[in-house]
Amino acid sequence: LGAPPTRSPLMSAPGVGTKIWLSVPDEDAWTIAEVIRGSIGGHVMLRRGDAPPGIDLEIERPEAEVAACSIVSETEPALAACNDIVGLGDVNFGAMLHTFRLRLERDAIFTNIGPVLVVMNPYKPVPTCAPSSMLEMAKQTSSASPDTRSLPPHAHSIVVGAFSSMMEGKGGTPQSL
Repeated sequence: LGAPPTRSPLMSAPGVGTKIWLSVPDEDAWTIAEVIRGSIGGHVMLRRGDAPPGIDLEIERPEAEVAACSIVSETEPALAACNDIVGLGDVNFGAMLHTFRLRLERDAIFTNIGPVLVVMNPYKPVPTCAPSSMLEMAKQTSSASPDTRSLPPHAHSIVVGAFSSMMEGKGGTPQSL
C-alpha cells in the first residue's frame, strides 16, 4: 500500500492544533496525532489520541518528518470508520489502517474497497456472521433485482451482486469470485 501522500518537503510543519497521520514504531503502526507545539530547534511536539500501554502520548519528531505527513481533515470519513475505503477523503496508509482498526473494534469485519471486499479475522464469533443476520440479509435481497449498493459490506452482498450481474439481460456478465 505504500506511504501516505506527502506534503512538499519545502513546507514547514503544520500549525498547532492540526491533526496529522503519523507513522509510529508500535503496534498501532499509524495514528492520528495533533501538533501541540510548533518547531523549536527543528523539532515539533505532538500528542496522540491514544497509545498502547507503556507508550507516551506525547512525541517529539523532526520538523521535516512532520511537514511530510498527511493532514487529517475534520470531516474525514476514516474518523467514523466508513464502510468503503474509496469514500475516504485522502486514501493513505494511515487512514486505511485506522478505518480497519475502528471497524474491527466494532466487530464490523467486512470493509469494501470499491468492488473488493476485505475481511478481517476477529478470532471470535461476530453478529454479522450469525444465522439470524444471514437470514435477514437474504430477506433484504430476495427481490428479482436487489440493490446491492444499499447492503452493508459482507460476503453475502458480494455473492448477491455477482449473481444479479450474471443473470441480467440475455447473457448477463460473466463473474468470478
